Amino acid sequence: MLASTAADVGEAFAKIASRPCSVDTKLDGIRIQVHKQGADVSVFTRSLDDITSRLPEAVTTAQALPVDSVILDGEAILVDASGRPRPFQETASHTSTQQVRSPKGVTRGLRVFFFDCLHVDGVDLIDEPLSVRLDRLDRLLPAAVVVPRLVTADRLAAQQFFAQAVAAGQEGVVVKASTAPYDAGRRGAGWVKVKPRAHPRPRGARRRVGQRQTSGAAVEHPPRRPRQLRRLRHARQDVQGHDGRDACLADRTLPLAGGVAGRSRREKSDRSKSSRSPSTGCSARRATPAGWR
Repeated sequence: MLASTAADVGEAFAKIASRPCSVDTKLDGIRIQVHKQGADVSVFTRSLDDITSRLPEAVTTAQALPVDSVILDGEAILVDASGRPRPFQETASHTSTQQVRSPKGVTRGLRVFFFDCLHVDGVDLIDEPLSVRLDRLDRLLPAAVVVPRLVTADRLAAQQFFAQAVAAGQEGVVVKASTAPYDAGRRGAGWVKVKPRAHPRPRGARRRVGQRQTSGAAVEHPPRRPRQLRRLRHARQDVQGHDGRDACLADRTLPLAGGVAGRSRREKSDRSKSSRSPSTGCSARRATPAGWR
């Protein structure tokens, strides 16, 4: 489930009719979904990559739970010695490679936090209201690995919670309807995210699409290139991807731009060839984590 956006907490409350609301801290990490079945644990990203071997912290947390099967929705984020979050790019770099060295003089540690429970011991919870899912989450997990949250009907209290989250280095908050089910794969009205409207971002933090950073202020890019040129550029990037899935995307995009050269570049990629299905020419479809179909 994905969140829509609002300019401030007041607007987010206006979009959600039910009270009270759950106001979750929005971490600037990578979204993960953890699946446990017996002793087996798998960790997936939103792009369906299996990063189990790169997140032993998530595996250890899941294996310690007193249940046979569970599916948890959460985030992984790097923090420094004081517990303050590191820039997003460092988290992304850490989870994209097996080993990442910390910059000299910087002590970092990866933490996992969970904000939703979708399944427990054979019982699917995605159709249950958020309040029920949070109750199961709180009874199942230690508080140290649950995303900080405030359940309130008071906008002022929610605004203060938002200010505290931003001051602690977090990205903002997500205001959630307590009666909303888990709307799998959709950007529903039951979740509304709120970020600071204008503030200097720390080095390495993510920026909004279509903006660049100049002296701490976000400014618009110059006019974008014609769509056909953008398609060709994106197709060439896809061809240079690391698996057959990217090459399949390029096959659908290249005819629009007439790019024959891109296909020859793709054919030279041994990794793309090896990951393809002999019957379709595309990479084998991987299992989709629950909630992202």
